[in-house]
Amino acid sequence: MGVLESFLNCIKEIKESLNLCANPDQAFSYFERFLENTTAKITLFEILKASKFYCDLLFDIFAQSNTLSLLLINHNEYFYWLLEELAANKTKLIFKEEIDKFIKSKKTLDEKKYLLREYRKKEYLRIASKEISKICKSHEIYTELSELADACLEVALDIAFNEEGFKDRNLCIISMGKLGARELNFSSDIDIIFVHDNANDTQNYFKVAQDVVSIISDVQFGSFVFRVDTRLRPFGNNSSLSLSVDEYENYYFSFGQVWEKFALTRARFSAGDIGVAKKFFSVVRPFVYTKNIDISYIEDVRSMRYKIKLEKLSNYKNDVIEPLKINVKLGLGGIREVEFITQYFQLIYAGKDTDLQTNSTLEALDILYDKGYLKQARKLKACYLFLRLVEHKIQLKDEKQTADLPLNKEELEIFAKKFGLKTSEFLKIYNKITDTVHEIYKTIFYAHNIPIFSPIESLEGFFEEEFSDYKQISIQLSDIARKSKFAKSNPALLSAAIDTLYKRFKSMAKSLNSRLFLNVLSGFNSILPNYYDTFFGNKRIFETATLAFALGLHQKLDQYSFLVDEFFYIDQPLEILELTKQEKERLEFNVALKLLSGKLDKKSKKILSVFAQNFIKHLIEKLEIKDLIVLAYGKLGIEELFINSDLDLVFLAKSVDDKKISEVSNLVKELNKLYSVDLRLRPFGEKGLIASEIDYFKTYLLKYAKDWEKLAIQKARIIYSDVECDLKDSITEFARFIDKKSIRDMKNLIEAHKGFDIKNAKGGIVDIEFILQLLCIQNGCFKFGRSIEEMIGEISQIKEVRFLKAVYIYFSKILNLTRLIPNDIKYKLPVLEFLLKEDNLEGKIKKLQQKVSGIFNAHFLLD
Repeated sequence: MGVLESFLNCIKEIKESLNLCANPDQAFSYFERFLENTTAKITLFEILKASKFYCDLLFDIFAQSNTLSLLLINHNEYFYWLLEELAANKTKLIFKEEIDKFIKSKKTLDEKKYLLREYRKKEYLRIASKEISKICKSHEIYTELSELADACLEVALDIAFNEEGFKDRNLCIISMGKLGARELNFSSDIDIIFVHDNANDTQNYFKVAQDVVSIISDVQFGSFVFRVDTRLRPFGNNSSLSLSVDEYENYYFSFGQVWEKFALTRARFSAGDIGVAKKFFSVVRPFVYTKNIDISYIEDVRSMRYKIKLEKLSNYKNDVIEPLKINVKLGLGGIREVEFITQYFQLIYAGKDTDLQTNSTLEALDILYDKGYLKQARKLKACYLFLRLVEHKIQLKDEKQTADLPLNKEELEIFAKKFGLKTSEFLKIYNKITDTVHEIYKTIFYAHNIPIFSPIESLEGFFEEEFSDYKQISIQLSDIARKSKFAKSNPALLSAAIDTLYKRFKSMAKSLNSRLFLNVLSGFNSILPNYYDTFFGNKRIFETATLAFALGLHQKLDQYSFLVDEFFYIDQPLEILELTKQEKERLEFNVALKLLSGKLDKKSKKILSVFAQNFIKHLIEKLEIKDLIVLAYGKLGIEELFINSDLDLVFLAKSVDDKKISEVSNLVKELNKLYSVDLRLRPFGEKGLIASEIDYFKTYLLKYAKDWEKLAIQKARIIYSDVECDLKDSITEFARFIDKKSIRDMKNLIEAHKGFDIKNAKGGIVDIEFILQLLCIQNGCFKFGRSIEEMIGEISQIKEVRFLKAVYIYFSKILNLTRLIPNDIKYKLPVLEFLLKEDNLEGKIKKLQQKVSGIFNAHFLLD
């Protein structure tokens, strides 16, 4: 059978394997080049025809790895070698024997280095092919790669000693990281340190160590044995490449840091003198594993995690994958978080339970689960194995030291096919697994122990995931902690208070939690430290201050420092002490605190109206204005004036001339220094005079006033008068009739132009007011000058009136709270839920509005 016939005979099998592989175009392109180089084409076609397994394997290699594909193209004989060697499971001893035999006849260092590289590449192909073909479990792949690395180090050490001519070989290589855990990646660095026993031979051992690094990591002809990282030794690159056991002991117990304890949990003997290694570990173990539990490790882990995010993940951007999850190793919920969790539990418990003093992440997770130290350990192990497989697939492509998922949509689609999945399916699984890991990570490292008195970097590391303004939050909290130390405040009170705030705000929607938490901390930062123990120790004051500061009311403390004392008088009756701007600020601030704390009684509700009324009278007397009546409409009219409310006023006099207009204009000018005065309710609105004659006003009401003015004047009252007249009777008579159609039209206009809010929407405050006004008129209890409360009292026997009154009080509270919320906060309902401590507030409001709207329709739509 000829070459062409052999090819045609297996074309069906080739086609099927191409269709199954992740990247058919790439696989076929490499196959063409491979076929061109092979001299045994008929043999190849016979293999592909006879074995679907090897046919699939060949095209999967071409589809998944550029590095392996090029190796096969340049060494097509390796494919036939795979047929015999693929299923082998080699140990360090086997690897070393094969390498020694392979390089035995070579005399020069360069020849040995070259052959060592070639051997590693060939075995890399075999081990990677085992994973691609799925003929063994992932952990077996990690182990075999680690055994290969150990063997290469052992050979390199022998070569180095021979090259330097040293007979004293009291030196060992300690591996750390993935190699130390026997979980080496396809493209990992090997993290190693050199340890010798004779301090007098440091210079000689330095040369040997230098040679080993050169043999293993030098790049020649585009390849190397392994990348080597020796920076985990004491003082990193600033120290000798090899140190004595005594030097390690002195360093760790004098200068050793927590991150070094974490690193040493993965330390393992890899090559050289095992006696020196045993001596090293006998010295190191007491430093790594202590019998006393040190919960400060939590803060250290957070700090390490935060530095990784800042240094490694801060520039990631992508629309398909969450930026902080692009890196499988370092990203949120990635490999590093599983390792941090595992190592943390080892440091906590391995001092007493020596079974946990293992360098294997997988073995440690098994022990943690079996012994009940970590109930999520089994779940973490499954997540870890998946993430490691993802990392392997990434690194298989080009043998590059990366853990980033493909960002290009087409490349990501090809990558997902390596798992037999669509892109959406892969991302769903990947996100679920990383979310699972990260949630476990957060429950361990973020559940408690807010590092209040730690450096600001630690605070940033703690808050950065929960709050977008974490840097500003950390600055504010750091200032509070510093001030509290200066004032010698109770640190326990501060810690408990901040912990309460953190848990409260992190549970809120992210669109608000950062802003409100930052506001609260800014508020506590704005008060004097000598108040801290009171504010953080008194539950009522702390709760009220939290609500007030969340709304930004602490900014008032920056303007008027004396307002801080109002927190201590929330329960006290509110009295007017003077008629000044500062007093108005004090009263408003106190009313806000009473509202937030639920202490706003009837008298306190009226206090701002009483102050405004007294202030108006004070100005009239100060300006010596005679012959004047002041009508108050709106909130001032019904004595419900609130913070920042307008003053809706109408000025009347027996006679109006230029002098009177000038006097009233001066009065309004003075009022505008404290209030915003609205005069649009005067006859003919902005087209009318600033003051009207009493007789003209009566005529206007009878002949020109609109129905909406009848409603407005029903809530009005005279707050100042030095004139005797029958104005009350005239207004009572004028407002006794309400045209229902006009009210309906007005309501439609309000709803169309105002949009949804608790005041103007169907079933809102305006509807309640219209219903109650109608009922007062129908039952003969309306009389100008009487308060709404008095009029409603006369018809309180009507069941729906009691309901409407209760809803009115509730809605008014919500309306006033809404007015405290800064305008730049778009989502007010979540803030109201926070202030009222109610869930599903919108649903509750809508149900009440539906009932009110039904009552409104019953009165105004049916004649």
